[in-house]
Amino acid sequence: MNKQQRNKLNSIIKDNTSGSSELVDNINYFFIQHSDNIKLIKNSASLLKKNLDHFAAVKKYLETVSKIILDSSSNKLTKFLNSFEATEINKYQKLAEVFRTKYGMCNRLLTISRSGTLLIVFKHLASKNKKLRLTVLESRPTFEGRQMAKSLIDSGIKVELITDAMMSYAVRNIDAVVIGADKILKTGSVVNKVGSYPLALLCKEFKKPYIVLSTKSKFSDQKLFKHKMENQSEVWNHKHKNLTVSNIYFEEINKNLITEIITI
Repeated sequence: MNKQQRNKLNSIIKDNTSGSSELVDNINYFFIQHSDNIKLIKNSASLLKKNLDHFAAVKKYLETVSKIILDSSSNKLTKFLNSFEATEINKYQKLAEVFRTKYGMCNRLLTISRSGTLLIVFKHLASKNKKLRLTVLESRPTFEGRQMAKSLIDSGIKVELITDAMMSYAVRNIDAVVIGADKILKTGSVVNKVGSYPLALLCKEFKKPYIVLSTKSKFSDQKLFKHKMENQSEVWNHKHKNLTVSNIYFEEINKNLITEIITI
C-alpha cells in the first residue's frame, strides 16, 4: 500500500461527520479504484473492519467483500463493487416512496446530523413535493448538520438550520421527525447521533411522528449499546484539574419512543 492509498484509507477511518451509509459508499469507491489489486482490498478490508465495525452497515459490507474475495474470482468482486452503488441508491428511492405513501401529508420535517440515506430520500421527496421544508439540527460538536443543510440547499431544498438546544422550539412547529440509523439493535431500539433520544421524547410530548428510515444493512445482532467517549477537545480544548469534558457521538433510542422504522 503506497502513501496515497494509506492517506485515503485513513481519511475514511477518521471521518467523524459522514453517516454509516456514506462511509460504505466511500469504501466501495476506494475498492473500485483498486479493483485490480485483490491483495490491497483484502488488507484494506481488514484495517477498516478493525476500526469501523461498530457501524453495522460497514461491518456487513466488509464481510460480503471478504467472502467474495475468498470464494470467488476477481471478476465477481469487480461486478459486485460496480453494481453496489446503483443498488443502494435504488433502495433509498424505495424508502422515499414508502415514506411518501404513509406520510405524504408531512411537509415540514426535522432531522439531525448528516445521513447519506436521508439526503437521497429528501431529494427524492422534494422532487415530488414542492412544499417540502427541512429543519436540520446543527449536530454538535462536529456540526454534521451544517454539511447536511448545505447538501440540501445545493439541491434546491429550503432548509432551516438550528442549534441543538432549539429542538424543543422546533418540534412544536414541524409535522414529523425523520432520522437515519447507525445501528438497529436486536431489541428493536435504534442507535443514532446523540440528540436523537431527546428528539424522541419531544415527539412523544407534542404528539408528533418519530420515523426512522434505514436499509436492512443497519440491523445488528447486538442487544446492548455502550457509549464510547470521543475526543474531548472537540467540545472544549481546556484543561483544569476540576474539569471533566465528555463527548459521545451516538446514543440509543428505545423502540417504544419510535413511531415506525421503515426499512428496505
